[in-house]
Amino acid sequence: MVSPGGCELVAGDFFSAVPAGADAYLLSRVLHDWTDDDARRLLATCREAMGPASRLLVVEALLPERATDQPAVIRMDLHMLVLLGARERTEAQYRRLLADAGFRVERVVPTASPAGLSVIEAVPAG
Repeated sequence: MVSPGGCELVAGDFFSAVPAGADAYLLSRVLHDWTDDDARRLLATCREAMGPASRLLVVEALLPERATDQPAVIRMDLHMLVLLGARERTEAQYRRLLADAGFRVERVVPTASPAGLSVIEAVPAG
């Protein structure tokens, strides 16, 4: 389905394949649902579909260095662990996951979200 703004929504399985050649790929509150191994698989699927000028935008809560800095993120981390065996991650952990899947992080933009959300912008490495 293509909206008037030119955005196409496509159903699929991001462990199998995603549409190739898009300008941007958005993963919003997705990676925290998965273990590191599954997150790497999902990111690798996105990387395979991307062209050299494509961008990946990852919207996730980043775990703080100290729990008192972002208690809502800590609560969500425990929630993800208990329900799904998954977890929230620090910026450094996201950087490693992305690098393992063939990405280079260009920037991390914090938002004013009380949930501690940030936007991680990554591009294909090399």
